[in-house]
Amino acid sequence: MDLSLEDIKKWYAAPEAVYIVIYVEATDEFIGEEIRDLADARFADHHGSFLSKASELDQEEVTLRVPVDAVIDENRIASMLRHRAMRIDTPLWRGRPLGHFFDPLRCELGELDPPLFVELVERLLSVHDFRITQRLDSRDLMAWEQSLDDAYLSVGTCIPPMNGLFQ
Repeated sequence: MDLSLEDIKKWYAAPEAVYIVIYVEATDEFIGEEIRDLADARFADHHGSFLSKASELDQEEVTLRVPVDAVIDENRIASMLRHRAMRIDTPLWRGRPLGHFFDPLRCELGELDPPLFVELVERLLSVHDFRITQRLDSRDLMAWEQSLDDAYLSVGTCIPPMNGLFQ
């Protein structure tokens, strides 16, 4: 199966297991395998795993082969459901698994385009039922005269959910 290298990197680094599942019409079966197992089987050798080689790959697509004997049946689904949701085979932070491969001491978030950042924050606030009633210019609070940032303060109310209140 040909997959985007960027998708494989994203799924490989995901904190939870990601399965690639294919329907085989001729046998009326589903076959599937966890993405990390497929990627490591394709790239692992004495020089390291997929993760150690991913940054050096210059192709846009990668072919991964799902074994035909990896049939998804009731027993396999039951074992998937028993699988721990959070990966514990990732780097540790203070003795606990991170669940991803981002180093919290050496990584930082990429800078978003300011209008996109504002849209993202406002969407997060609205999803949590925060209702903006007023916007204040934050430049009045800045220690320097000229601020290059287009920042503002939001004043509003967070409406708590009423789940189960009148049952």
